[in-house]
Amino acid sequence: MSLFVTGMLIISLAAAAMPSSAVETTLSGPDEVDRDDRMSVTATVDLEDGERIPIETYEFTLSPSGTDESLTVTFAPNGTVTDVTPDQGTVNHGDIRITQFVESLTITPVRTNASYGYGSRTGYDESTGETRAYGYGYGYGYGYGEQPEFEYEISFNATALDRDTFVGQLDIHTGDETAFASEEFQFEVTHPSDANDEADDADEGDDRGAGNGNDRGADEGEERGADKGDESPGNSQAPWNRQLTNRATSADAFSSGSPAENVEPLGIGFEGSITR
Repeated sequence: MSLFVTGMLIISLAAAAMPSSAVETTLSGPDEVDRDDRMSVTATVDLEDGERIPIETYEFTLSPSGTDESLTVTFAPNGTVTDVTPDQGTVNHGDIRITQFVESLTITPVRTNASYGYGSRTGYDESTGETRAYGYGYGYGYGYGEQPEFEYEISFNATALDRDTFVGQLDIHTGDETAFASEEFQFEVTHPSDANDEADDADEGDDRGAGNGNDRGADEGEERGADKGDESPGNSQAPWNRQLTNRATSADAFSSGSPAENVEPLGIGFEGSITR
């Protein structure tokens, strides 16, 4: 009997020691995006009652799948971007074009209802399975309702990406360390326009082959007899004239092209900018 009581006591103590809540960070969005469209992902931070942690900045990391290189965007709790690393060039030999990515990037706060105050600062980190303690001080804690305390929409042009699969992740920088990492979020960049162009090229090639094979003999025979009988300057167009006509047509097509796509300014809900 005493062994049973002892066993139950041990189980009860172990259950009491296990955290009933955790700081939960998530990153979610569509599984795929057309390279001609914008990609939007949702980042959230959920704090439970009794938790309070310091949040200095967030780190949104984007990596080409299967590589060790990545682009890191650091932004404040109010959504303002404070740093981008690396800040120029490309990631993994052109998989991410940094300038194009940054110029199209927007981070919009959707919800910020966390409480902010002074007290004991602790939070359970699900990514490592440990409780992190930061002593007494100011920090963010449980807000109200069932919604996450923080929610952001991170959006950028997919044209800045040049690989099929990418992996994103969200972390919290507390001032002393980077912790509370979200699970990795993976998405694919599709190229439907390229596939359509290839199909169109194949169809055009088939049409040319069929047309040349069936029509060339009959057409050439009829045209030779007719042209030799009554050739006149107005019946045909000289090759050099055809070239000029083609060039004029090309120039007209170029001049009537659509303007470049508008690029959104770097702003996070209130005209933010990268600060050093």
